[in-house]
Amino acid sequence: MTPFASIGEPLAENGRVGLIALRPGWPSMMRGYWQNPEAYAKKFRGEWYLCGDKATIDADGYFWFVGRDDDVINTGGHLVGPFEVESALLEHPAVAESAAVAKPDPVNMEVVKAFVALKPGYEPGDDLELEIMNLVRRRLSPLAMPQEIEFVASLPKTRSGKIMRRVLRAQEWGEPVGDLSTMMDE
Repeated sequence: MTPFASIGEPLAENGRVGLIALRPGWPSMMRGYWQNPEAYAKKFRGEWYLCGDKATIDADGYFWFVGRDDDVINTGGHLVGPFEVESALLEHPAVAESAAVAKPDPVNMEVVKAFVALKPGYEPGDDLELEIMNLVRRRLSPLAMPQEIEFVASLPKTRSGKIMRRVLRAQEWGEPVGDLSTMMDE
C-alpha cells in the first residue's frame, strides 16, 4: 500500500494533490510534541500520520512536492504551490529572488501574490510586471499567475538565508508575524 494518502485514504489517481501520510511505527518516529499532546494527536487520521506536506505522484511513481499543507494557495478551489510559482518567477532574467504567498480575495478565496527582488540594472514598472506575470501563466497556468507583484529591495530571510514566506503571508492577511528571532538583520 502506498504511503501517500489524501485525508487517510490512499491516493487512487496520479497527478492529484494529496497529503503525504505515513503508517506509524517507522524507526525514527517521534512520540509527541513537547508539552502539546493535543497538537500531536491532531496529526493522525485513523491509521495514518499526516506530516503536513502536499505532493502528487507522477505516472512513474515519483513524488512531487507541492508545499506545506498550511502554505498552499487555494485559488478558486485549485491548489497552487508557492514553490512552483517562485521557480517560474526565477526563470525571468530580471528576477533575483522571489516569494509567492496567498492574498485574500472575495471571489476566489485566495489569489497568488508575488514579492520580487530584481537583479541590478532592472527597474520595476508595469511592463515588467506584466511580462513576469505572463511568464508564470505560460509556464504553469492562469491560476498560478500572480494577480499582483510587489517589487521589493530584499525579502525577509532567516540567518541561514531561507526566505521567511510566513512573514509576507502575515503581512497580506493582517496577522501577527510571530517570532522573528531567527530573522537576518539587514
